[in-house]
Amino acid sequence: MQTVNPAFTQVCGYRIEEILGKNINLLASVKHSKDFYPKLWRYLQQHNPWQGELWHQHKKQGQLLAKNKASTTPFALMFIDLGHFKEVNDSLGHDAGDELLVLAALISPVNPQAQLVAIAENIKTNMTQPFQLSAQTVQISASIGIVLYPDHGQDLFALLKNADIAMYQVKTHSRNDFGFFIPPAATP
Repeated sequence: MQTVNPAFTQVCGYRIEEILGKNINLLASVKHSKDFYPKLWRYLQQHNPWQGELWHQHKKQGQLLAKNKASTTPFALMFIDLGHFKEVNDSLGHDAGDELLVLAALISPVNPQAQLVAIAENIKTNMTQPFQLSAQTVQISASIGIVLYPDHGQDLFALLKNADIAMYQVKTHSRNDFGFFIPPAATP
């Protein structure tokens, strides 16, 4: 990567000097198909620069998993869908969307399942409060899928996939709620 904007550093967790000159694979996300990054690379070689949105791996995600794999300490991952976020981006612009992500960001150490329920309830409550952006007040909601390491996955790919499944299960039944990943029943 040759350049990034300030919103990138806030959203991804990398300082500019940490990311410049690095391969974009550093941010590779399980949300994109396997052919996405080669297509992006071909585009960059022909049409530099590229503008757009990527699902990415946040710096802290990789660090958290590496740290916990070394210590085998259980942890939880919450996959949160911000309801009405697209409307904020579409009507107020991506700068307002980036500002909202920074305001809504939450990092909490978690342990027992009861504590996770309390944290998820707190996130739900906080996400329904109005957010004052530069020129507008917006309201969103949160649908939260929760997974536990190592019970629901041994690597970041499995954890994100299962948290995404749990989040979509929540969205299917209601919005502004949370749910733990329930593994499919083993078939005999």
